[in-house]
Amino acid sequence: MKYIKKVSVFLLIASLTSASLLSCNKKDKETADASKQQNETEASTVDLSNETVLTVGDIDVSYKEVLLYMQSYKDKYENLYGGDIWSYKVDSEGKTFETVFKEKLLEDIINIKTICAQAENLGVTLAEDELLDVDELTATFLSSFTEAQMKEYNIDIETVKKVYMDNMLANKIYESLTLNVDTDVSDEEARQIVLQYLLVSNCTFDENGNRVEYTEEQLEAAKEKAVELRQQALEADSFYSFAQENSDNKDEIEITVGKGDMEADLEKVAFSMTKGEISDVIESKSGFYILYCVSDLDREATNAAKEEIISNRQEEAFNTTYKEWADNTKVKLNKDIWNDISFDDQLFQ
Repeated sequence: MKYIKKVSVFLLIASLTSASLLSCNKKDKETADASKQQNETEASTVDLSNETVLTVGDIDVSYKEVLLYMQSYKDKYENLYGGDIWSYKVDSEGKTFETVFKEKLLEDIINIKTICAQAENLGVTLAEDELLDVDELTATFLSSFTEAQMKEYNIDIETVKKVYMDNMLANKIYESLTLNVDTDVSDEEARQIVLQYLLVSNCTFDENGNRVEYTEEQLEAAKEKAVELRQQALEADSFYSFAQENSDNKDEIEITVGKGDMEADLEKVAFSMTKGEISDVIESKSGFYILYCVSDLDREATNAAKEEIISNRQEEAFNTTYKEWADNTKVKLNKDIWNDISFDDQLFQ
């Protein structure tokens, strides 16, 4: 079971626009088990719009509702990667991008429903102004559709409104359970620093990318080179330019890091430096480093790190409660319908 990562995972429909649905062509679907209703050779086209795709606890999730969420995913990732992304293989076992994101979509819908099911027990409801916001979002979404188009694409006010309400309610429950999380984060805990560095490698790599260790003589020569470069760096007009010319890792000269982002030996030195200081040669697992401190406190990056720390605390607090809910919530999936829905299809029939 994967738990909630961020509040934003609830906002699944945020990227869905009515314009994207207007480009969808009507497509009839045939049930795989039509033979059970008529005969083994006769296929029957059915209206799935009101069929239940999954049940989370006592909450039924309709086909139309699932398609709204799925179209949101479809729009988001096709805009990023193109319309043919769904057939791409993502691992050596042949798993496709579509398979991965259908799993994630299902997980997100289950998360939302599991949370919303707790609203009554928690006494959390949407206020009048929030309900007005839902009405406004729904009206905006539907404003590009004629009545005929809504009928053609099986879109109705109730389903769209339900999706917005659930997303807003899930966020409100999340916020209510994380309200008392400690938001006091010191500069030192979140501190981000900016470094430039020069690396002298302590190994090489073979044609297959495998690490080949240096001999003792080669290691000693590399260390001596690093010591010599450090002396030259002290006299250089620009450490950055000097590192670009001499580092064994020319692709990365300047970095912004926090505690836990570096090897322990490097971190100990880096976080003791002051602005403008050049370190001694530091021997680490990956080579010999010379550090230059550009900033011993990057305020913007540190503030962002504080927000991330607070977010992580909220997620941890929420997930403790969510785990109990999830463990006591039964989920039933209609696999025949679910497996028949594809990102490659025009989703609305």
